[in-house]
Amino acid sequence: KRVGREFPRYMRLPAASPNPEQTRLVAACTKSQRKSDFTWIRNLTGMILFQIVKRGAAMTIALLAGLLVSCARPVPPVPTVPLAGLDADIRVVIQKAYDDAVAQPKSGQATGRLGMALEAHTLYDPAILAFQRAVRLDPGEFAWPYYLAIALEYASKPDEALAAVSDALRIRPDYTPAVLKRGALLLKLGRFQESEAVIVPLLAKDPN
Repeated sequence: KRVGREFPRYMRLPAASPNPEQTRLVAACTKSQRKSDFTWIRNLTGMILFQIVKRGAAMTIALLAGLLVSCARPVPPVPTVPLAGLDADIRVVIQKAYDDAVAQPKSGQATGRLGMALEAHTLYDPAILAFQRAVRLDPGEFAWPYYLAIALEYASKPDEALAAVSDALRIRPDYTPAVLKRGALLLKLGRFQESEAVIVPLLAKDPN
């Protein structure tokens, strides 16, 4: 029997609005895996121009890197959800999130919500798989690599958690809890000088 937990306040991020450019690009990537063509290159060019205007060049580079990874290999399936031993009300919540993710196979939001439901009830291994899938479907969304980092840390995988939170910070470098998370993970890994270089500037800005 598992007991659910509340997400800390800092994890309650604003809901992301769907990006039609990303949606079209993911579709083009999927098509390019089935058939050798250059449609996705044209879409990618349009995506780059759109994001440079909207987000700026630096953030676009990070986004582009994620998109190229997404195009490189197939998106993994929705992870299997273990429901045995869970309370009935928890099973209902997770089953609904799973059904939504299956019904919307191209939606990073739907798969990400499944990951959040799993992580909230300490099902970290399938939560990790869900967040990894959400990152692949929606590589420009900050929430998924950030939540992935938290799930990986809970699963005692600090090296992978550090990589995930670093990916998140390339999308949203000013999100203080993510910066602190990176510093804490560096400290946990014994990388003391790097941790200090991350945390000390934050404390100088806000000692409280």
